Amino acid sequence: SAPANAMFVVNASESVDRQDTTAALEVRWDWEGDGVWDTGWSTSKSSSHPYPLEGNFTIRLQVRDSAGLTGNASRQAIVDSTDPVSVATIDGTVGTGGWFVSPVFVTLTATDDRSGVADIFYRIDGAAWRPFVGRISIDAPGSHTFDYYARDRAGNNESTRTAEVRVDTVAPTTALLINGTAPINGTIYPADAVVTLNANDPASGVATTLYRFDGGTWVASSSV
Repeated sequence: SAPANAMFVVNASESVDRQDTTAALEVRWDWEGDGVWDTGWSTSKSSSHPYPLEGNFTIRLQVRDSAGLTGNASRQAIVDSTDPVSVATIDGTVGTGGWFVSPVFVTLTATDDRSGVADIFYRIDGAAWRPFVGRISIDAPGSHTFDYYARDRAGNNESTRTAEVRVDTVAPTTALLINGTAPINGTIYPADAVVTLNANDPASGVATTLYRFDGGTWVASSSV
């Protein structure tokens, strides 16, 4: 397999005359397998030919010995200039805002309409490219850049595709501060005490802080 206009090099040097191993053999080639010989007879056993368009072609070889007897052989030439197409399937428990609240597993698949897929490559957060050999796990909290592409057997590389994978499996934490002064008698705060709630989340960030008094209704706020 090769892309369009690549040179296909063929060699018939292993052809032999079993009756006379010293015979000087001649060869000729039919590049499209259409029954029309595209080269004349030659003692040179190697040749080459480019194909400007995509397609599946049959290269035919004919070998002739000094007595005029001939033998034939053929090989397939696959010309492929179309990039393969890869797809990333991302599995995990989806929360809100595009964040996954569980470890994420990525599976890559690819298709190619002519020569077939040779490899799929991926990288995470700009690290080195790796060949895809099985399901990939991403569990580190944060927003990750997942790049991937496929290569076919003709050597065509797909343009890099990118997916954003956001993982947050750790709940936020909240600190409660009351006016910053100690209560009177260890239990009673001044009447003008202010309650402040400081929440922190290192991955997706804090969306809302809720509070309630004495088991009442939850209220969204940052301080009371």
